[in-house]
Amino acid sequence: MHATTIAPATNHDIIHDLCHTRTSHLHLTCSTLLQNLDTNVHLIFQQDPTILLHSLNLQWRRALHWQLYQDDLQRWHAIIQRREHVAPQSILDRLSRDHQRLDRLFGLALQQINEGNITASFPYIHEFSILLQRHINVENNVLAPAFHIPNPEPVEIMLREHDDILAQMAHIEALYTHELRDGAEIGAFLSILSGGLAKHEYREEENLFPQWDIALNAADSMEKPALLWRIEQMLQFS
Repeated sequence: MHATTIAPATNHDIIHDLCHTRTSHLHLTCSTLLQNLDTNVHLIFQQDPTILLHSLNLQWRRALHWQLYQDDLQRWHAIIQRREHVAPQSILDRLSRDHQRLDRLFGLALQQINEGNITASFPYIHEFSILLQRHINVENNVLAPAFHIPNPEPVEIMLREHDDILAQMAHIEALYTHELRDGAEIGAFLSILSGGLAKHEYREEENLFPQWDIALNAADSMEKPALLWRIEQMLQFS
């Protein structure tokens, strides 16, 4: 991996010195070192790794959190941990975490359906539906009215897609009430919804949530923690 590993005396984290790692090898080396994130991963770079860290974070579907600083030798230190171990820092952070929670539930339901376990899939679908409605309520009725961003198109797209997603979910839940439930039919509708959700979440995380964060950061300094706390309570995230 072309990395020097140092065990510091002051804590249990392992430090990986990447200052002499070839630039072309950095991404793969970091990806390998991040496979075990049970503890913090401490990386040292010769150059500013911000772009690299953002690329890794996208690869990990925004599951990473890091602190970045320079030492007296002008080397860059990145202390990386799982985002779930850190309090949410932004609207993007909080809502994208909820996207991950929803995706996990949906994936479990789809897995059960694909294995022919229609009854076993329903608790996952039921919980997914409840959490999805809370998520959409936050976006539609709290955040969308609170921030007037320069480009309204992402909000308009979001609202339209929310209506479509809720309609699809209502149809899927109705299929479970049929006396002769058809697993193939439920699976087909779940697969269609899965593709739509993936595109919807990507558009929100790339185009909308960052704009909301910019608007929130420009607001009163007391507003940000209060709003993040309110979102936390509405999503009932634990």
